[in-house]
Amino acid sequence: MMKYIYSILFVLFFTGCGDDNSYDGETGLIGTVSAQSANLDQLYTDVYQYDANLSLVKLSALLTDLQTLQIQQDAQTLNSAQESFKEFIRTQKRVEASFIVDEFSDEFLDTLGYMEYFHVADDGDLISELDRIFANDTALENALYKNANQSITSLEYTLFGADENTTQLLEKFDARRAQAAYLMASQVQTYTQQIVAFYNSDTSFTQDLDVTTAALINQLIDSAYKLKEWRIGEAAGFVLKYAGSVDHRRLEYYKSAFSLDAIEEILLTHQRIMQNGLSEIASGANAAAEAQAVEESIVAALTLCNSYASGLEESLELQKTQDLYNAVNLIQQNYTALISSLNFTQKIIEADGD
Repeated sequence: MMKYIYSILFVLFFTGCGDDNSYDGETGLIGTVSAQSANLDQLYTDVYQYDANLSLVKLSALLTDLQTLQIQQDAQTLNSAQESFKEFIRTQKRVEASFIVDEFSDEFLDTLGYMEYFHVADDGDLISELDRIFANDTALENALYKNANQSITSLEYTLFGADENTTQLLEKFDARRAQAAYLMASQVQTYTQQIVAFYNSDTSFTQDLDVTTAALINQLIDSAYKLKEWRIGEAAGFVLKYAGSVDHRRLEYYKSAFSLDAIEEILLTHQRIMQNGLSEIASGANAAAEAQAVEESIVAALTLCNSYASGLEESLELQKTQDLYNAVNLIQQNYTALISSLNFTQKIIEADGD
């Protein structure tokens, strides 16, 4: 688990360098106010609103496939639902990587945690509990009462099993299991709709350039850290807790063999955030070199992702996986340099041994 010690952001005062400029010589973002605001608006529209709305579209398509799967459980309907699940995960990773809604509304403090239980719930315990639910005749609306049982993590197991091929999975995939998948996805849809409603109606994100930029870069630092440690390092045995122990079951999406794709989508989201406003905001505050370093390190990591001949599940012991871990570490370091250059306070990430 991760614990965050949240530092109080600087109180930013502005003194005019002209009617349309804001900078106090020490803190805050330099640049033309209208230009910087336009960059923030672009980022909000082209990344935050776009990704959240697309995620809801992909989830709706998954629910449609799951309705069909409840009627007929065969290789074709199952494969269609599995592919729709993967398409939704691509968009969900975008939303997660950039998520700072909880900075503006306490209602969203636990949202991501309820939606997905990677690195939180014990995988073996969750699988055993779901198997018991699938095997008994308790009404699913009552049996799936835990948040973890209605999560993306549970939905992945329901649709893919654990290290099982399609033939093996279909032997036990009945209408009850399909109904469970539909109920899980419906609960995830509820959370997604709440996120979309916030992005489509709330204006907090664009109200204060400094507050939003600081929150965003801190989120990107956190995202890079978790990408490096949780999504690569733990499974590959690069972290102290699992030093030398390689186990693909510690990957985020080992059941669907989609872990590398998820990693790539997170990196692409970082790249799009930089290219759709954040680099321009940094450049306007005399941090162009730091922003460029971030962008270049993201490209290097994406190049490594594209070099894999197979999924990460089969490639954990390759040298390129160590290289990918190191490349993401550099991204994190470059974000730290960027936030320091902009004179914002970085949130301290403290590992608790997990």
